[in-house]
Amino acid sequence: MKILVVDDEQLLVKGMKFNLENEGYTVETAYDGATAIDMAKSGGLIPGRRPCFCWRGNGRISSFWI
Repeated sequence: MKILVVDDEQLLVKGMKFNLENEGYTVETAYDGATAIDMAKSGGLIPGRRPCFCWRGNGRISSFWI
């Protein structure tokens, strides 16, 4: 399973990537929303399905399908 980790805090992204890869996931990273959406539109993250993005906002986790 591929996971896309997105956050503007690079240290946080690198830490999450490290931990997720140690759990056996394939991890792609982006440091802003525009890049993340471009990556999703170009495909390859979840072939044949629509990716779900999660992000922190006001201390909560939010998600949506594009």
